[in-house]
Amino acid sequence: MKNTPLLTLLLCLFLPVSLMRAQGVFYSPDSLTCDGKVHIQYTGTGSYDSLVWNWGNGARTAGLQSAYSYPAAGVYTITLYRYSGGSYDSVSRVNYIHYTPSGLPLPSCVQGSSVYCCGYGISSFSLNGFTHSSTDGAEGFRDFSCLPLPDLAEGSSVPLQISSNTALPQDHRIWIDLNNNGTLEHPAELFFSADNSVSVSTLVTVPVASVYHTPLLMLVSSDFSGSQPLPCSTPQFGQTELYRVRIVPAPDKPVAGFFSPEENQVSCNGFVSFTNTSLNNPAYYIWDFGDGTGSTLESPGHQYQQSGVFSVRLIAGNSAGTDTLVRNSYIHVALSPVCDTILMPVSGSRVETYYCNGVIMDNGKKNNYSDNTNGTLVISPSFAENIKLTFTEFNFEPGFDFLYIYDGPNSSYPLIGKFSGTALPQGGGIQSTGPSLTLIQKTDDVYTLSGFTALMLCELGQEETGIQPSITLYPNPSSAYVFIKSELPLQKAEIISMQGQTVYLEQDPGTELDIRALSPGMYQVRLYTQNGIHFQKLIRN
Repeated sequence: MKNTPLLTLLLCLFLPVSLMRAQGVFYSPDSLTCDGKVHIQYTGTGSYDSLVWNWGNGARTAGLQSAYSYPAAGVYTITLYRYSGGSYDSVSRVNYIHYTPSGLPLPSCVQGSSVYCCGYGISSFSLNGFTHSSTDGAEGFRDFSCLPLPDLAEGSSVPLQISSNTALPQDHRIWIDLNNNGTLEHPAELFFSADNSVSVSTLVTVPVASVYHTPLLMLVSSDFSGSQPLPCSTPQFGQTELYRVRIVPAPDKPVAGFFSPEENQVSCNGFVSFTNTSLNNPAYYIWDFGDGTGSTLESPGHQYQQSGVFSVRLIAGNSAGTDTLVRNSYIHVALSPVCDTILMPVSGSRVETYYCNGVIMDNGKKNNYSDNTNGTLVISPSFAENIKLTFTEFNFEPGFDFLYIYDGPNSSYPLIGKFSGTALPQGGGIQSTGPSLTLIQKTDDVYTLSGFTALMLCELGQEETGIQPSITLYPNPSSAYVFIKSELPLQKAEIISMQGQTVYLEQDPGTELDIRALSPGMYQVRLYTQNGIHFQKLIRN
């Protein structure tokens, strides 16, 4: 590559940017630097005469690859100027370099390599899920102690990898300042050692520390095979890198636990919520609801699609192990179109298209609602013309816990009200203008009260097509036969379930419908005459 002429540098200082060729592309492994040292690499394609790097603080360098040491911490924008055939273009990465010293004191004895050679050193270091790439021993000692590593649990086994840019074997060492006195003591604080290895990929056991939850210096060293480096020795061909880690006490194995507000009850709508009560801070959860489905949420809700008795299993785990709790024959589900109680979900959303009559309550049912709830319930049954809620109880922590009600199938529809305190919402009665209502319950983590109870009733459409004579169904409700009084002969009678399925169809039905085979619940009856269709609600008790 040609040397950058003075005119080129003057252009960088005084000329505006013009876009004449494809933009240059560049990359730095040091976009987050703890010691201010930054290496940068041009990765674009095509011909060029020269490249000039503007480091964002007035400094400039040239070359396909370049390096710079920032004198002060800060956030810097890098601009690359690419010159070819008398013209140039530029590309910038705004706020690309972050120089953030860790503030930890550096060991006084660490040094760079005395004679770098042959790709020795460290090109990639990984520990417990953290990975950082660097150049190699050519850049000498590097301070990466501002980079956040995940905590290391005392006594746990964690993965470790060390790579380099050479195929020659090296001796690798890692020390951790376990007593936090600022001195890396050998061999007392030697964390890992491997000789004559090209690379490292293994599991290491986290040692016992004198202090917990405190940033501790960690020194990583790699040098030629036979060097057997020490904390204060000068690498001959390789290098040392400095990181920080925090060691935390070994966790206890979880004790799995859960309960459901629906335990010892029969769920008529199939929706069941589960509350995790596991001890010792599980890191993950595996639920089995007993119907072939599961969840990994901490406290999930689940919609059972079939009636039955279900056993529920929870596996709670962390780095110390797992624990399993199975509650046999725990959930009883008997799906019914007329549902006694629908509970608000603790979190997430639930859309109810099946049930139209019953009771809606907060998740605590007869007890107080839970802390930190943020659950959504959408009531949108088939064939509903509108939905009416009649509140019989309302008791939310005033100004902190709320029930939001929207006039539609989601929260983008008009807000009917945001309710808190003890007053019944709108005096106790709320009615939608259409076939849907959305309820959202939000509570904080300070105080809970008894919540709310509301009776739900759906009005079915009574719209008629054509000019209809008077048509009457009686008795209604009925458990056996329904009689029809009509001024015109009936051509067909059809009964539709709340799921939208035709459950009864009869041509020329006369004046009587036999509904003994229907399950208890609410239905829509369609009666066809020569003048059109008549819709009417029917309850089978």
